[in-house]
Amino acid sequence: MTSPTGCVKSKDFEAIFEPTPTVTLPADLTICDGVDYLLIANTTASFLEWYKDGVLIQSGPQKNITLDTAGVFSVKAGNSAACQVTDEINIAVNPSPQPNLGNDKNICEGQSTTLSINDNGNITWFLDNVAIPNQTGKTINVSTDGVYKVVVMFPNGCTNEDIVNVNVFALPTVDAGGNLTFCEGKDVTINATSSSQIFEWFKDGVPYSAIDLSFVTNQPGKYKIVASNDIGCKVADSLTVTRNLLPVVNLGADKVGCINSDVPLTGPTGNNYQYQWFFNGTAITGGQSIDVSNPGTYSLQVTDANNCSNIDFIDVDFKPGPSVALSDVNIEICQGETYNLEATTTATKIEWLRNGQVIAGQTGKILAITQAGTYTIKATGSVGVEANVQWKKLPLPLSIRYFQ
Repeated sequence: MTSPTGCVKSKDFEAIFEPTPTVTLPADLTICDGVDYLLIANTTASFLEWYKDGVLIQSGPQKNITLDTAGVFSVKAGNSAACQVTDEINIAVNPSPQPNLGNDKNICEGQSTTLSINDNGNITWFLDNVAIPNQTGKTINVSTDGVYKVVVMFPNGCTNEDIVNVNVFALPTVDAGGNLTFCEGKDVTINATSSSQIFEWFKDGVPYSAIDLSFVTNQPGKYKIVASNDIGCKVADSLTVTRNLLPVVNLGADKVGCINSDVPLTGPTGNNYQYQWFFNGTAITGGQSIDVSNPGTYSLQVTDANNCSNIDFIDVDFKPGPSVALSDVNIEICQGETYNLEATTTATKIEWLRNGQVIAGQTGKILAITQAGTYTIKATGSVGVEANVQWKKLPLPLSIRYFQ
């Protein structure tokens, strides 16, 4: 080294030349939005600084960086601060589809649910990773349990997917039982079965108070049971309960008849009626009507085609009839004369008839006869029993006939 005055001084030194490192990044490229890109530097350097748009974002020995945004990415590579090389890459980002199938879905057996997305593009649907044939639209109706996936690819080549679980829950079983009938005044038991303990009863469309699968009712109507599972899947069954009216049995008021005579008893007329008579509680034979001659309590049980029965009771008594006799048995009168026919009787009510026709105003025990004919006295006692005596007037000697 020479100074300005001409003095010369020298010193020996050793120069070390480091090899220049190399670094190469790929050519500019475009990535898809939402998709990570691993940028790798091909370099011989041992230390790298990574920059995005001039801002340091990573430093160290790592020769790669994960990117998901657009920008100018550069790398400064070297083995020391004195010797560094750089390269850069321009990365663009294309939009990617954003399919969203929402939350997992629970449906009931026999139902379906709709899966849909908003993206346009090349769409493929999968069930349990198997492509579903002929399903390329944005909406699909599904009813099968499984994992559904949709894959959408834009024209720029960017692809995205989403998945959703569809759970299909089996319906509970329920059986309300067959239709039931019962007779008026009785009741009937409804016996339903179900695999679920969650159920509700309805009668004629209105919630009903029954809380068990089986219950007793005396109300006709349409009963429906609705059974549910834990997620609210419902199934229903119904039955009809019919109340049949009882046959109307009315034997009338208690009756009194004459001793040694019959009193008729008649039951109702009906389709396929069955009749059973009882005397003082003991079954006796007879059809719809019977004639009785013994005092006591009679009852008639009538059973109709629906096997519904009804019964009525009647007391029958027998009393002696009023006594009655006419004054003459064999008499002779002449035409044009008047004959007073006198009755001897214990009756409380008397009625005279001529040739079967009531003689008006004649209610006494003596009847003045001026005409030929057949005369009858109808004598009624205090208990309503009648006795009849007939007397015939002829131009010739007369004969009198009595009958009861």
